Amino acid sequence: MTVRSRKPWRVTLAGETTEHTSEKAAYTHLIAALRSQESATDARVDKWEDGRWLWYETVEASELPPAQ
Repeated sequence: MTVRSRKPWRVTLAGETTEHTSEKAAYTHLIAALRSQESATDARVDKWEDGRWLWYETVEASELPPAQ
């Protein structure tokens, strides 16, 4: 039996991986990081499901809405 991760959302950006407790927290981090890092052009989002990390989405910096 596999144990459910306490932080089931993971964002990988510029070679660094951070884990988050919710989808909202993951995307808040992702958007802020993509906007502040000019060298990063995309970020990968993974979700812990069925005992393993699964690719959820790749977000391109060019797809982000303008900052308000």
